[in-house]
Amino acid sequence: MESLLQGKTALVTGAMSGIGKQTAIGLAKRGATVVLVARDRERGAVRKQEVRRISGSPQVELLVADLSTQRGVAGLAEAFRARWDDLSVLVNGIDARFEQRSVTEDGVERTLATNYLSAFLLTNLLREELRAGAPSRIVNVASRAHRGAHLDFDDLHSERDYSAQRAYAQSKLAMILFTYELASRLDSGVTVNCVEPGAVLTPRGATGLARVGGVLAAPLRRGRRGVRGLLHVATAPDLETVSAECFSPSGAERRTSNESYDPMVAAQLWEASEALAAARVG
Repeated sequence: MESLLQGKTALVTGAMSGIGKQTAIGLAKRGATVVLVARDRERGAVRKQEVRRISGSPQVELLVADLSTQRGVAGLAEAFRARWDDLSVLVNGIDARFEQRSVTEDGVERTLATNYLSAFLLTNLLREELRAGAPSRIVNVASRAHRGAHLDFDDLHSERDYSAQRAYAQSKLAMILFTYELASRLDSGVTVNCVEPGAVLTPRGATGLARVGGVLAAPLRRGRRGVRGLLHVATAPDLETVSAECFSPSGAERRTSNESYDPMVAAQLWEASEALAAARVG
């Protein structure tokens, strides 16, 4: 098991705490060169050393970027390709919930920008590296919170009657729609799936995979199962060609909401996302 990803490179966002950190540790144990992404350099350096110590692998690196901004995401992609030519595992795991509405420097509502648009942009900017790392996998972190959510294209930025939970749920529905639509656009040898990893105990206001689902009092065992699910989707040999699926914390295939399978909604979201990130993607 330790050499499953020997010689491969994995990039993990949302790895500063919780199951994001545990996912990075698991990938490092399996032989990958793991690149962590942190917003704060000092905190990231501490986490890098911790992941190295626990995994027993010296092949853990750090890049610094603010993923709520398109400038930050583009800078991350540029910094990555300056050091690595290929990418075999991309975990889009940054996950945040904001009690008060705000917008980024790009004019995008912060929850949508951080949880979804950053993944849309980063994945598209690294498609050549993913192609070079094939067989490669993209793993997007979703949430059961998407169930019951609806994408309102007339109010994507939650300007009317902002609700932290509604904005969060909308961002996770967008992530699932993106997963399914991206699968139809990827080159052979690159797959994309999503995982609903459940929730773990975390301080209020936390971001990253530690707060998946926004539930503050969930049993810790669900978090441990979530790590197993993420690692299973990222590494299981029998999933090498599986794409456009969603998986549970235990790694079982799971059906998502009806709206998440609507191809017209997915196409409209892709078009809207390209418009929001046009200066970077184009």
